[in-house]
Amino acid sequence: MSRKHKFHNKSGVYFVGFATVYWIDVFTDHLYLYISEDSRKEWLLCMFEKAAKDKTNMAKHKFWQHHNNPVQSGLVTDPMD
Repeated sequence: MSRKHKFHNKSGVYFVGFATVYWIDVFTDHLYLYISEDSRKEWLLCMFEKAAKDKTNMAKHKFWQHHNNPVQSGLVTDPMD
């Protein structure tokens, strides 16, 4: 997490969200039973490399999406969403 994101109220409630690049579902293997493990691995690495190329400060692979406040980023219009 960036140094600019601080939790100042120690007893406060905060929402922290994480999403993989391209919303790739990497945590539900049961959906991919019919895809060979090697071909899925190659595809995942290819997608993570593609995501890293979009950013000049990235290493070879990028796994997590980078979003600031979802309302400010335009992902949602209502903070309660």
